[in-house]
Amino acid sequence: MDEFCLSDIDMSLARDRRAPPVTIVSNGHRMPVRRRWRTGFSVEGQYLRHLRGLVELYEGDRMIGWCLVSHDSSDGNEHRFEFKRVTWCDESPPVDFDAMPEDVDDGGMPVL
Repeated sequence: MDEFCLSDIDMSLARDRRAPPVTIVSNGHRMPVRRRWRTGFSVEGQYLRHLRGLVELYEGDRMIGWCLVSHDSSDGNEHRFEFKRVTWCDESPPVDFDAMPEDVDDGGMPVL
């Protein structure tokens, strides 16, 4: 009995540790990504075939990038797309200034 309960707990924990599903959003429609690699991704054929242009790439609810894509090839029920350009989202907010080196005073002159 204990072994049965422990295996259920282990399966539940493993399910929680899985990476969130990767999806793309194009024209307000969210579609699951079947596979993803460094230069592109694939989706199932039932979703779309002629996807081109700018799409948003999500991992769960977190946006991970904007991608300019083009159709690469089809194999059965899988359509592969290649990235023409990718802008990955950063975890930190953008910095709109350069940090001042420590050896420079507030007036921009080196400290002697």
